[in-house]
Amino acid sequence: MKINNLKLLMMALLATSISAVQATVFIPGLAQGTLSGSFNKTDNILTAGTVAYTPGAIMANTSKSARDLLGETHSWGDNKTFGYVGKIYFEADTTYIFMKSIDDNTYIKIDDEVIIDNGSYNTIISGTFTSRNAGWYDIEIRVGNGTGGAGVANGAKYGIAYNGIGDTNQSNFKSMTEGWIPLTDEGGTHLRYVLSEDDYFTVNSVFQDGDDLVVNASFAGVPSDATFIAYYGDYDGKTNPSNWSASSTLTSISAGDTATREYRIIGAGESKYVAFCLDVTVGESALAVNWSNTFIFDDLPAFNIAIDKITHSTLSFEATCVSIGSGATYVTADVQLASDPDFNNIVQTKRLALNSFGSEIVVFSGLTPEATYYARVVAINDAQKEGYSSLIYETTYSTGPTYTLELSGAHIAPIVSLSFIRAGGNAEKVDKITIQVSDSGNFMNPNISKTFNVNLTSMPTNVTDFVLGDLPVAQTLYYRVIAYNDAGYSTTIDAQVDLTYTEGDNVWSGLSENVSESNAYIFEGGLPNVDKKLYFTTPAGLSPVINEDKEMPSLYFTPNAGTAVDVAYLDGYHSCGYNLSGTGVLTFNAENPIVQASKGTNVVWNPILFNRTDKESVLVTSKGGRLDLMGELMLPEGVSNTTLRVNGEGGEVHFGGPSPDFMGTLRLDDSLTLYLDNPHAMTNLNSIYFGGGWGSFTYLRNNTGAPMVFPRCTILENTSGDWKSTRVNYTGAPFIFPVATLKWGPRSTSDSYLAADMLVKNLIVIKNHSNPEAILEKVGAGTLMITDTTSWDGNNCKHRIRLRGGCFYPQTSAGLPPSGEFYADTQSGYATFGLSGDYTPMLDGSVEPRILQTITSIRWGFTGFGGERTVCWNNDSSLNVTNTTSDNVSIKLQNTGAVDVDEKTYDNFYAYPSRFMFGNRSEFADGTILFMNPIRYELGQNWDTATYFESTNHVVAARLRGSLKLGNRDRTWTFSGRNFGGYLALEADNTDFTGRVSVSEKGNLLVNSNLGARSVTVQSGSGLGGTGDISSEEGTTIKSGGALFGGEWNKGGTLLLDGNVTLESGSALRVEVGESMERVGCVELSQDSVLKLTAPIYIDVDTDPRISPIRGSSQKILDWSATTFNSGAAPKLDDFVVRPESNLDISQIFISVREDGLYVGYVSKRSPDVLLILVK
Repeated sequence: MKINNLKLLMMALLATSISAVQATVFIPGLAQGTLSGSFNKTDNILTAGTVAYTPGAIMANTSKSARDLLGETHSWGDNKTFGYVGKIYFEADTTYIFMKSIDDNTYIKIDDEVIIDNGSYNTIISGTFTSRNAGWYDIEIRVGNGTGGAGVANGAKYGIAYNGIGDTNQSNFKSMTEGWIPLTDEGGTHLRYVLSEDDYFTVNSVFQDGDDLVVNASFAGVPSDATFIAYYGDYDGKTNPSNWSASSTLTSISAGDTATREYRIIGAGESKYVAFCLDVTVGESALAVNWSNTFIFDDLPAFNIAIDKITHSTLSFEATCVSIGSGATYVTADVQLASDPDFNNIVQTKRLALNSFGSEIVVFSGLTPEATYYARVVAINDAQKEGYSSLIYETTYSTGPTYTLELSGAHIAPIVSLSFIRAGGNAEKVDKITIQVSDSGNFMNPNISKTFNVNLTSMPTNVTDFVLGDLPVAQTLYYRVIAYNDAGYSTTIDAQVDLTYTEGDNVWSGLSENVSESNAYIFEGGLPNVDKKLYFTTPAGLSPVINEDKEMPSLYFTPNAGTAVDVAYLDGYHSCGYNLSGTGVLTFNAENPIVQASKGTNVVWNPILFNRTDKESVLVTSKGGRLDLMGELMLPEGVSNTTLRVNGEGGEVHFGGPSPDFMGTLRLDDSLTLYLDNPHAMTNLNSIYFGGGWGSFTYLRNNTGAPMVFPRCTILENTSGDWKSTRVNYTGAPFIFPVATLKWGPRSTSDSYLAADMLVKNLIVIKNHSNPEAILEKVGAGTLMITDTTSWDGNNCKHRIRLRGGCFYPQTSAGLPPSGEFYADTQSGYATFGLSGDYTPMLDGSVEPRILQTITSIRWGFTGFGGERTVCWNNDSSLNVTNTTSDNVSIKLQNTGAVDVDEKTYDNFYAYPSRFMFGNRSEFADGTILFMNPIRYELGQNWDTATYFESTNHVVAARLRGSLKLGNRDRTWTFSGRNFGGYLALEADNTDFTGRVSVSEKGNLLVNSNLGARSVTVQSGSGLGGTGDISSEEGTTIKSGGALFGGEWNKGGTLLLDGNVTLESGSALRVEVGESMERVGCVELSQDSVLKLTAPIYIDVDTDPRISPIRGSSQKILDWSATTFNSGAAPKLDDFVVRPESNLDISQIFISVREDGLYVGYVSKRSPDVLLILVK
């Protein structure tokens, strides 16, 4: 709101003085930004996250969610920070106590002063700020959460509050006794977020008219429809509507500009104070307000004074006339500057040019640096009435840099943090910082003095990356910091810190890579002894290089003496990036030789000798991050039966070197992943044990990409005797345990995964102490292979095996469970039962194994091993195994006498799945299922269906030798490779298939018989081949990314296509090369076909380096001699693009277009280079 500097309007009635500009459009409360990270103190709150307008620091006052001023909900979550910015109002010369009770982290800064910076979990912390003058101060608040609980904690009513009465009692804070103020404000009295310093209205005059007040005002640039309101009474309510005794809505204002006019405030003529407010919505924000200053109806002149600018030698103030006094026509005013609050020593006086309403800047120069001055306005009007402004005081800046020093002893190595506010005087930058350290406080001869050259031109800024080496060892260290600016001035700050240092330990400095140099360490004393610890407390500088055998202390990658990740420090990435290297063997005597408690990665490349004896243990820990031990892991000569424990709490450990010495137990404690990156890592163990940690997930991963064999391992076990059992997970490439017994008894059976292929000799299903039953749930995509027996433990309880994912493969009948029963009870598992012989499941459940299916909508099936394995229900190849009324199976086992382990008769279980799954992604699944039963749906079918399959190495997962039929030509049968891939063959007469065929999710469908379908579509990533005849009413379409090929792998043959054949742009023709080019298939287009081809069409060659020729002569792969062309002409050579990069075995692909079709040849990378010699 602006005030026109007009002459006083003397009308028929007594005119009053006019107030000065408020000049603020604000939203009551604060602006909130949502940031990533558990304690994000660096990102800009208003640009790095989503901005909302809130009544205050709302997320500090809840542990769940809260609503902003627009009603939108904001919720806590893991690794999330909520930031707030705005202004807070303080009275003059008052010390305010701020207190926080937040889970986890809190940061509060007022103006440039950080008053709370704390990451302590669930602790009540306080900080103070002392105001100088009454007014609005910048405030920034950040509250963050790592994981778990968040927000207000310890039973406090508000997470953050403050008082100006000196109350430091935590109980009073928690219960919010009198005097405590929460950081919430919907009226804008003590919290506001300023949107604009420009006003939307101007008051030209206010005067009394009998019982009324009349205001003359105009409006400009109003962003949206708004409301103009007058507030009045005998007391000044400032900018909080609830503090005024009366109000009157004067008018509604349209967006844009409005001409000057008068508005009458009925019944307000006797009021001493009046102010005006425009309520307006700005953009998408909540309701904003634009206030005028208060009009005063009094006979005394009145002025406000506020600081404008400060330098080291000048102070400038803004003096604003808010009243010249009733009956007066002008005012004379001076601004006085004194060195004392009583104005006994006035150092300068400035006469204001203005003699009425408005504002003026006055500048006092030639002042003393770092001196405090007091200012006020003294005014007298022409009615000889004298008035004074309030007193304010400010201190001139230093000629040297202005900064704060925070010296933290919370970590083992002291952390020096400098926050620069100004360069000082007329300087443009801070260019040098000297840090001195003394163990006595005597800086005449400090123990350490180091100067850092810097270039700090932008203020404010923080500097924390100071590293000092070879510090003295003392309980207390004294620091002196001297910062210099480019004008030659300096500022010195002294501080001291108490150490949490344990005598004999040390901290790596990163200033050298040589472990023998003293400056490689933070403290004097060099490399600690073998029974001590070497800490790595900050992100890596130089890492140790050790080229000689050395006895080592324990290595602790953590900033603290504890072993928890400090997520409040650098968001947990504090002790990472180290690469310890060299040829020297590192010998560790300690039981806990290496501990990582930091996010990020650390690597040790040296060979490691754990100096332990038989029956002793060694513990390697990685919490929250990644620890790579890439060298050989060794034990002393003659020692073999040592237990190696690996612990994590969310971290991972990599063994990248061999470890033949370890012949004892590998114990995996809770919540970690152990990666075996070397094919000889831990392969001589005699047992593997998964330990405690309820709620945790523990993984053992074969990360070599090839099977790992453990020839000596006899026991694979987990904690089953109490409730602390972790979730057990085997992942990655295959594990081969030829003599091992898998004792399976985790507490959580559904979350324990056999995701890797796993071969064991025996399986024992064990009852966990906390569970009523003993259960193995085959979860995970891998194959579990039992070479000998499956048995139950001795507990008197129910035992069972559930097929919920991957493949369960007993290689002999002894590998079946004692009950002969398996349970299939989940729709999403796609589990299979492995077969090494033929299988005839019976509808009466009389043949073992019995697969007892408990739900109607389920996918399961069979995987073949060692050759072709026939599956035929009831030994009747005419028996139709399908559903007649819906996609859910309805046929049940026909046996009312036999019962399962739950005493349920077999007729409670369904006979076969609603959709079949064949094969497995295991490289050991080398057989093929010959499925003999038809799957034919009846007329009126109103659902789609699917068949699923997986295989590797060109194995055909199943050959469906029973016919297929859809009962509705509008329905689709999808043949899905489950986004893994594989082959499935149709080998029955399917001329009456009727409906649509879709090949998807990387599957390859071989049509080796007649197929009559409405349409055939090959989706991206999938393929269509075979040796049969496809007749399609609407045509065969190969979508972009899909592939068409003839014949079958290593057999050749011709696929005949009738009808329209469409090769979309980006589709491919694939050449599958087995042992010879004579076994390469071809796609033939019949005389009834029409080819539509859109370039480019890619040419891929699929080989097996183990058997495929190193060179392939040109063979016809697409025969178009009999077809017609949609374009009217045969394809050209330019329509095809060879793609040798799709196969790492292929060097070159050659194509030629002839009259009868497309021919392809190739050269592999296995082909020797040809030396051409020309003889003239």
